Amino acid sequence: MATVPVEPFDAGAIGPDWAADVRDLLWLAWAPASYPYNMTGQPAASLPAGLTSSGLPAGVQLVGPVGADDLVLTVARRLEAMLPPLPQPPAAPPVAASTGTTGERTF
Repeated sequence: MATVPVEPFDAGAIGPDWAADVRDLLWLAWAPASYPYNMTGQPAASLPAGLTSSGLPAGVQLVGPVGADDLVLTVARRLEAMLPPLPQPPAAPPVAASTGTTGERTF
């Protein structure tokens, strides 16, 4: 299962670019696959699975039964050891220096 079913968005953004409606800015609109395991206490791990067609990182989520933390970590560790290294994603553009004293940054 995909960890988050959308491509990564800018670190300074509060949601994906397509989130035009305020309801889309709620994290449940773009991250429906991760919250159930937080609520049920099931262990989960996210592994890098490749790059999207845009060259951005994509991950897969492993989930186990309640109390099986060691199992999830063991499987994740073994899968990670078996998988070939991923190509480097494209370099992020440099972040401009902060201006003024408001704490806002210019991108």
